[in-house]
Amino acid sequence: MRALYDMRESRTEAAMQAIEKANEQIGALPALSSDPTYKAALKAALAAYRKVPQSERRYVYSYRLLADAIDLVGGEAALNDPALPYIVAISVTKLPDKTAYYDSERFDPTGMVVTAHYSDGSEAPIEGYTYAPTGLLTTEDTEIQIVYGILKTSIPITVAPAPDLQISTVEELLEFSRQVNAGNHFKGKVVTLTADLDLDGVVWSPIAYQSKNAFEGTFDGGYHVIRNLFSMTKGIFGFAGQGAVIRNLGLASGSILTTNSDVGGIVSQCDGAEIINCWNGAAISFLGYISYGGGVIGSVRSSAGGLISGCYNTGRIEAQDGPIGGVVGYLTTGANVTVENCYNMGAITLTGDSGWWAGGVIGQAQDQNTLKHCYNAGTVTGAESGALAGTLTSGVTVEGCLYDSTVSANAVGNSTHADDVIGKTTEEMCETETVAALGEGYKADLFSIVNHGYPLLFWQKTEQADALLTVMEKIDAIGEVTLKSRAAIDAARKAYDDLTEEWKPYLSDYLSRLEQAEAAWENLLQQAKEEAKKELTAYKDLSDYRTAEQEKLRAILREAIAAIESAFDTEALSETVAATKAQMDAVKTAKELSDEETASSQESSTESSEAPQESSTESSEVSQESSTTSSEAPQESSTESSEAPQESSTEPSEAPQESSTDSSKVPQESSTNSSKAPQESSNTEPSTKSPKTGNAGTLSLYAVFMGAGLCGLLLTETRKKG
Repeated sequence: MRALYDMRESRTEAAMQAIEKANEQIGALPALSSDPTYKAALKAALAAYRKVPQSERRYVYSYRLLADAIDLVGGEAALNDPALPYIVAISVTKLPDKTAYYDSERFDPTGMVVTAHYSDGSEAPIEGYTYAPTGLLTTEDTEIQIVYGILKTSIPITVAPAPDLQISTVEELLEFSRQVNAGNHFKGKVVTLTADLDLDGVVWSPIAYQSKNAFEGTFDGGYHVIRNLFSMTKGIFGFAGQGAVIRNLGLASGSILTTNSDVGGIVSQCDGAEIINCWNGAAISFLGYISYGGGVIGSVRSSAGGLISGCYNTGRIEAQDGPIGGVVGYLTTGANVTVENCYNMGAITLTGDSGWWAGGVIGQAQDQNTLKHCYNAGTVTGAESGALAGTLTSGVTVEGCLYDSTVSANAVGNSTHADDVIGKTTEEMCETETVAALGEGYKADLFSIVNHGYPLLFWQKTEQADALLTVMEKIDAIGEVTLKSRAAIDAARKAYDDLTEEWKPYLSDYLSRLEQAEAAWENLLQQAKEEAKKELTAYKDLSDYRTAEQEKLRAILREAIAAIESAFDTEALSETVAATKAQMDAVKTAKELSDEETASSQESSTESSEAPQESSTESSEVSQESSTTSSEAPQESSTESSEAPQESSTEPSEAPQESSTDSSKVPQESSTNSSKAPQESSNTEPSTKSPKTGNAGTLSLYAVFMGAGLCGLLLTETRKKG
């Protein structure tokens, strides 16, 4: 095999130079853009590649890059049309339905929309893209790469350790609760909720009702919710112990009527646990004396540390005595808990007058705890109440917290750290500047659909607002209307029409802009139609054509005008014009027809002139044949005549008288026959004889007759002498 390999012909110097030139030109291609020279660069690189001998093209290592770039602009044919739009970028305009995964799951693109952005400013969804990784995900994967030709984009994902238990039904949730309450802490285990659950008709028994059975694993709600929870004791969880994580879980509705203390909608008491991205919408009423309760977490009573992040409350919290708070009721001294990016919209009401505290975010926080980037916009009522907190000790750290001063007069009930909390009016709280001030954990509530315009946590779903925003972006992308704007206008119209009737009123101003753009484009199209009609009408001068051809042109033009009127875009218009011109070009002018007729006439004349020559040839052949026949006849007659006298000359010596008598008869008979022969000959087929043939025949017969006469004279002279 090595010997065969060594027998290959070495590349020529010209081939090596062509390969180098091709690789150089492909490598020098500019970045994909709407620059009008981009296609020219691709065309030049392709030409350089084709100069490489076909057998050596495998050495143009960058050809794949060139091929993908040409595909993106529409193929090789598109290289000759600089005005034809092509894709310059891609983006994910709608995230897939699922972005949170567990170890060993595969990425699911369902719901994802990848959009192509074109060189003319238009955009449209595309398919045929690929993504990576396609195999099993690991906890190290943080993003998905989307690839379309040479273009790339990405979306973020999260991959958590694989769950040990999945819950999708109420029965499975109840069984999980029984296992934990029976002493299974699920330490180091992951439990996931894979569906929304409705507990209507169920008397709830909290998970980990007692501290000795505290949950110590990870519970991931998957952003699902539990509805219609009814409890006479605690919320979903009782105790979350050291190392426990409860995340992405919502209690959407229900009621908790309890005489217990340390109660929260999601978890009642935390000791070194993390509560992340959880929310409460259930009503909680404390019927006992001291409450220590909150909408999401009741209290933290240990120094094991912990984190409460990305949580909010919209439920009503009521108690005779506190402390109570919208997010958390109580943080003990030295708990070392950070409460960050949390807010309250629910009504917090303290009905007693015993001096306990009520706060929008937290009821009471003691030293060595931190509040960061939290805000309150719910009403807080009580003897010692504050918008952010009921009471804070001096050892609490407060950073970047806000409250709606239109709703609550006091920032903090006991006034400690009051200067560290900024009050804003309702209008100011809903401004984008406030979202920016709160930090990256928040986003704007566009159109005030989800949270009455107040800032939202970054993880909160905003499908309706996102759909409205997409429509706005598409309408903005139309820009100045030209004939090339059709794709952008259609994309904007489709996005608007896909909205439900409930959300369309939010975009009344944008709808007006869209309709104006549509009308402007229709006007431009109508102008283009009129120009196309004029172009076709003037394309041919009818005076150059005969009457029949003029009618053909008029018929073609009538059909073209009808097609132009029905054209729905410039592409159809251009196709109609091109096709009509081709039809009109096929109709021949009067000059073209005359030239054809003249050529045909000359051809016929040439054929006629060749026919007489052929007839003359045939006549000459006939004449020659007749002449030959005539020349043969006298010779035969002469021979016969010469034989006759010799025979007669021997007879007279034997019978002179009889011979004389016979001889006298011969000339008469011969004379008689001679006189008849010419007449008979002249009456035979006179109409078919040509002059030459007739003369030949006459001369031949004359020779016969003259021969016969000469024989008669010779016989007479012989007899006289004898």
